[in-house]
Amino acid sequence: FQVSLASQAQEALDQLGAQPHDLVLSDIRMPGMDGFELLRTVCRRHPGTDVILMTGHASVDGAIDAMTLGAADYLIKPLKPK
Repeated sequence: FQVSLASQAQEALDQLGAQPHDLVLSDIRMPGMDGFELLRTVCRRHPGTDVILMTGHASVDGAIDAMTLGAADYLIKPLKPK
């Protein structure tokens, strides 16, 4: 897999605009644009790109919001590889 890193949501959007990506893995809590807004923007601008949101502050409402907005998955940190 080829991986790109971004420290902020806007940087990730810039990278997506320059080159298509299959997947965005994003935290929900970030400076500037949060993960939900990033999800909305990616779904609107790059409908072929899946978005997985992760959080250390999980809630049922957050999971429902993420899935309703089009997230491919909602992961709870700390992540435990299977």
